[in-house]
Amino acid sequence: MSTVQNELLQLKEKFTNLLSAQDIINAVSILVQSEFNGVVEGLVTEALQYVFGGGYSFEIENTVSRSQAEAQMWVVIDGTQHSLKDELGGGVVDVVSFVLKVTFWALQINRTEPVLIFDEPLKNVDSGRLEAIGMMIRSLSERLGLQFLIVTHEHELAEVADVSWRVVITDGVSLVEKIK
Repeated sequence: MSTVQNELLQLKEKFTNLLSAQDIINAVSILVQSEFNGVVEGLVTEALQYVFGGGYSFEIENTVSRSQAEAQMWVVIDGTQHSLKDELGGGVVDVVSFVLKVTFWALQINRTEPVLIFDEPLKNVDSGRLEAIGMMIRSLSERLGLQFLIVTHEHELAEVADVSWRVVITDGVSLVEKIK
């Protein structure tokens, strides 16, 4: 066997080994993602059910595409999967987004202090669901040991808070009044 043929055989063997290693890495990635998914799916599902009822849940589907691990997120309504890009209405995407932000903060190794500030994070949720939103926020706060500072124009949401203030601008001057 010539030197060139020998080198070609060695390169083919290395390439086969690299493909096997890539398959192993992808399999491990999917296993790690599955563990992660359990936590995230549980928190987001709980929040969706607080606000919209028992027919809602959240799923993350892991796949390998183009030789890399990918994740697709679904809101499941009465057993039917909906992409977050679908028109879900009622602030469903706001709730999912809010809980994902909080969850990703909680999963960080080097976290900031446990105070998160949001400006109108749930602005698209129907006003009739604000009490449920308040219960969902309170549950996340207690479960994760977080304090939320939320800027909102929704008086009903402010009523759910432990402490709330009203800020009114008069003649260019902000006046702060404690509501509760």
